[in-house]
Amino acid sequence: MNSKKIIFITSMLLSLMLLTAAAVITFDISELEAEKLEGRKNAAERIRQNHKNLIRQLIDLASKKTEKSGSKTRLLLPNPYDSKHLSILLLGDLRATEAIPLLLDNITYLNPKYQTPSYLSAKDKYPAVESLIKIGIPAVQPVIEMLGTYDKASFARKNCCRILEEILSPRLAQLKLQIAIEETKEPTVKQNLTSVLPYFKTEKEPLKATFVSFDLNSKTAKMA
Repeated sequence: MNSKKIIFITSMLLSLMLLTAAAVITFDISELEAEKLEGRKNAAERIRQNHKNLIRQLIDLASKKTEKSGSKTRLLLPNPYDSKHLSILLLGDLRATEAIPLLLDNITYLNPKYQTPSYLSAKDKYPAVESLIKIGIPAVQPVIEMLGTYDKASFARKNCCRILEEILSPRLAQLKLQIAIEETKEPTVKQNLTSVLPYFKTEKEPLKATFVSFDLNSKTAKMA
């Protein structure tokens, strides 16, 4: 079977799966308007279960490992590059808090195809970072705990700092880190967290009020 036939069959199967899923969801939503309370409750429970199953499948797909083959990196997936990357992004779109540990494990995951011009925007370079930002506040404490395990040599520190900055703002992120530093009893964690504080420095030169005075005799303005 040639590659074109494989791609065609795969596309058809994927389309069929999406149509089936859409039909089930549409049916459950319509059942929310059922006359009997029991019917409405059952429909709501099916929707919840479908949502959980979807997230579980996305987590499984995003958990696929990468391996290096010579100078190239490839994914252990039928469809290289895209499926892991997109499943990670979808977990963020779904605000899947149960995926936070997985996303933290992939905090430095870089889509190997990112080097292809115009394939991805810079914002999507590290999909786990974008997803944790979308999940928001529930991700803050796990990210801070992860930061406590990173020393200055860790590349992941910058990604974690960006997540806190986007969710909280630099000033609030700095405050949360200071609280964590005060509460921890582990010297190494304290040292690691303290070392990232400069990333969130927000102090700026104070604004100086400028007054303009006019000398009516010389008709010139003086800055004070």
